[in-house]
Amino acid sequence: MAKQARPEITLNGKPHEFAGEQTIVELIDTLSVKANQVAVAVNGEVVTRRQWPETRVRDGDVVEVVRAVGGG
Repeated sequence: MAKQARPEITLNGKPHEFAGEQTIVELIDTLSVKANQVAVAVNGEVVTRRQWPETRVRDGDVVEVVRAVGGG
């Protein structure tokens, strides 16, 4: 019996295995980043923070997590 591959997304341009279909909130929790310091896009569409709890990331999705950087 062949071993089943783990679900994978493209995260910031790199392959990233994850636990399977999960919300953006759950994904962010696994990345060790502060949720209030990032913006997220899934498959080229920006996802507002209010939508994170109900927006699911699925196998094959392309996810960009951009960290806000202060400066001047």
